Amino acid sequence: MRRSLRGLSVAVIAASVICVLAAMAAWWVPAFDSLRIVSPYAAVVILGLAVLGRGLTQGVRWAVLPVAMIGIWPVVDLTWPVANAAPTGATLRLLQHNLYYKNPATDLTARLGDFDIATLQETRGAKVALSALPSGWTVITCADKTLTQTAVVSRFPALASGCLTNGEAWMRVATPGGDVTVVSLHLVWPWPAGGNAQARQVARLTSDIAALPGPMIVGGDFNQMPWSAATTRIARASNTRPIDGIRATFIKKNGLVRLPIDHVLVPPGWNARATVTGQNGSDHEAVLAEINVGRSVGG
Repeated sequence: MRRSLRGLSVAVIAASVICVLAAMAAWWVPAFDSLRIVSPYAAVVILGLAVLGRGLTQGVRWAVLPVAMIGIWPVVDLTWPVANAAPTGATLRLLQHNLYYKNPATDLTARLGDFDIATLQETRGAKVALSALPSGWTVITCADKTLTQTAVVSRFPALASGCLTNGEAWMRVATPGGDVTVVSLHLVWPWPAGGNAQARQVARLTSDIAALPGPMIVGGDFNQMPWSAATTRIARASNTRPIDGIRATFIKKNGLVRLPIDHVLVPPGWNARATVTGQNGSDHEAVLAEINVGRSVGG
């Protein structure tokens, strides 16, 4: 019995180590980016068995602990409590929401009354709602690769706008805190569901985003974790990072599946926080981002 438990512990640790290391290789093998969904859990398993598991030599324990730390660190980095400080002073309120392509979003005008800017995806069903926004609001919609459209909506003056290669909507906005470029994106599903399409989409998107003027705010349905290689590539191209915290925005199977795949990215150091605010007829949670444009934490 004891020998069987020892063998099971070794097998589970070996599988978990392979998962974490393969997820790290996502920079070179995009298909492995999907493993980043589970790699933090695999890292916790490694840590637990290395500390509490029986039948493991000290050499094995010390060898796998660094792998566990590597797997856990992205989550720690996003949840470190100091960074997600509450914005004070002049704050931009941004709504990020995948509306769901069949959703008419008849409550959109009422909801936008609480916001300054919105980054929206799957807006095909909300064409009437977007065309009926109050005077003074500016809208740019683009047909994206999912054939469901992206949009940026702003009550601040629009200085320029357009559609990127994949159909991501963008708008240069004059906010009270300064001019900002806002991008709305919707990545296709990752491997295996989407094959290598997401990797190709990200490659085109990073090139396009890098050519836009900064500073930049990026909101979207990334269909990826905030610590994924895909999200990190987009963050680097736009000189942004995900707002701290991990928020489940895609919830299925009566809450058993809870994926943080809808994100808002802001320039590093900007004072910002994000919370989920409900689905409003969608299959995604909406995200409210409060952002102090140009102001850093403690600034």
